[in-house]
Amino acid sequence: MPPMARLQRPVPVDAHVTPDAVAVLSGVGVVRDGRWILSGIDWTIRPGERWVVLGPNGSGKTTLLEILSTYLYPSAGTVTILGERHGHTDVRLLRRRIGYASAHLARMLDSRLTALEAVVTARTAALHPWWDRFTPADVRRARDLLRGVGSEQFAGHTLGTLSEGERQRVQIARALMSRPELLLLDEVSAGLDLGARERLVRRLSALAADPASPVIVFVTHHVEEIPRHFTHALLLREGRPFALGPINEALTEATLSGCFELPITLERRGGRFVARGVDRRPAADGRRSDAEPRRVVVGADGRAKALRPIPPRRRIAALDAGLSAFAAGEYFEAHELLEPAWMGTRDPVERDLYQGLIKVAAAGVHAWRRNPQGVRKNLEGARQRLAAVASDPALSRAAAPSDPHGPRRPAALRSALARVDVAATLRWVEDALSRPPGLPLPEDFRRAIRRAG
Repeated sequence: MPPMARLQRPVPVDAHVTPDAVAVLSGVGVVRDGRWILSGIDWTIRPGERWVVLGPNGSGKTTLLEILSTYLYPSAGTVTILGERHGHTDVRLLRRRIGYASAHLARMLDSRLTALEAVVTARTAALHPWWDRFTPADVRRARDLLRGVGSEQFAGHTLGTLSEGERQRVQIARALMSRPELLLLDEVSAGLDLGARERLVRRLSALAADPASPVIVFVTHHVEEIPRHFTHALLLREGRPFALGPINEALTEATLSGCFELPITLERRGGRFVARGVDRRPAADGRRSDAEPRRVVVGADGRAKALRPIPPRRRIAALDAGLSAFAAGEYFEAHELLEPAWMGTRDPVERDLYQGLIKVAAAGVHAWRRNPQGVRKNLEGARQRLAAVASDPALSRAAAPSDPHGPRRPAALRSALARVDVAATLRWVEDALSRPPGLPLPEDFRRAIRRAG
């Protein structure tokens, strides 16, 4: 299979299509300025589900909700929402069935509208009250919704005079105005103080617990903001699903740590989540804390898995398979094959070696995506890791197990160094980074990792 086909293959997640599905995304991707913001999104949302979407900055969360809201058409794939195919239906009518609150929508609302006008116009998914007639019942409902989010006193105030937190509450009331079948909330807790945030979380918890409430998709940066009674989670990393499914399976210490590339502990107290980072420094007695989560890797099934150290022979087998895939131009496959080897060793030099090779493979993936920023970023990371290996004082001893002087490296590192010419690979990376006007072609990467001997 050619490398580009590997890049665009869908992640096999919980995406079985059912006739009553609220939303179905199949092979969805978005390209901006030649870069894939989202890719390989296969996601089905079913009636009664409450989803939280998490991921680092730039992982594509807001873009994903813009697609679900119909305000953005994807560059690849198909989107079906509430039984209507995006691109084959009148989105003006479809938007009346979707409640949407986000910074993107807030920017489209005229700051001269009053809070009451901003809410009542959502009955017809309008941005202004000019073209529609609203009944007294509509106005009463809008006032009731403002009261429900603690903003009734701002009904006559213009949006431009409200604080960030006050505008967020008005947006939530607006999202509920049309009695939507799908409720999309994009970082609506941003800008709220502690009290306002907790009141919002309680309101969302009550919504989630009510069987008559619409399906909810809630984007947040913080697990502490996930309301009770949410049923599913989607974790995004670099525009692709990292973990997806029932919240108790998709949101764990392993998946959260892997998604954010940081050791994280996760607890659940009274139905709410609490997360904190783990200090990697040794404890006072010199031993590493038992609280540190296990490292994780995404398997071929698209799910994040916690890994324990794996035997040297299996790491070397993964290296051999990765090098073969790399030579065939299968950079995505090489990345997947090499990652367990990196995750499975505790030797710092061996880990740097594998991670350097992984970053070269990632640069090859970005070359196929025509993303020069991604190529350069990964090549710079590869240079740093491979330089660390090349400068390690014990490197010369790694291939000489009989050397009695100084520390010796494990047999797995000696076997790895017998397969990879670190110095030649490092020279290729440095040459690629210095080459004006910039970056190698995808096929050039086949010669990047030099074999020893």
